[in-house]
Amino acid sequence: MKETNLGADHIGQKLIRLTSNLCFSVFVVSVLIFAVTAITYQPPNPWLESAPAFTKLFTQTENATFKIDDSVVKTGEDLQTGTAPAVPPADIKPITEEVIKRKEEEVSDMTLKSSGREDLEVVNCSDPRVLITVEKFNLWLFKSVVFLHYQTPVNGSKQDEFDVSWTFGNKKEKL
Repeated sequence: MKETNLGADHIGQKLIRLTSNLCFSVFVVSVLIFAVTAITYQPPNPWLESAPAFTKLFTQTENATFKIDDSVVKTGEDLQTGTAPAVPPADIKPITEEVIKRKEEEVSDMTLKSSGREDLEVVNCSDPRVLITVEKFNLWLFKSVVFLHYQTPVNGSKQDEFDVSWTFGNKKEKL
């Protein structure tokens, strides 16, 4: 026959029942506290607090006529220098690798004035090699485009940037 310890089983069951009743009681009490707080809480009325602001807004008078705007807005036409036409003439030939090689030969004879060390932090936009590099890169990257004319690079928004504009066309279309 087996001997069972009935006293230990009853204590464990009573302990579990007591713990569950205690947890349920805490839950019920917290729900009651939350409900009472929600029912009795009255937040301040935003309309009463902001009434002076609304009164001022709705009662102020202002001249309803149009105001004169003297500000100057720059457009693309204002930014054109006039050195190159917006539409290239018909006698301009496309820029090809041969044209770039000729430019490189002309530039290779030129020497740049430097202070002994090359300052690689700042892009020198007046250097003709910059434009040649841009032309080479565009020919390499955009194979379906015919480049007709490049303008001289100008300083960009940062020290190490420059901006250059060009005119182009599609290789498939007759230029």
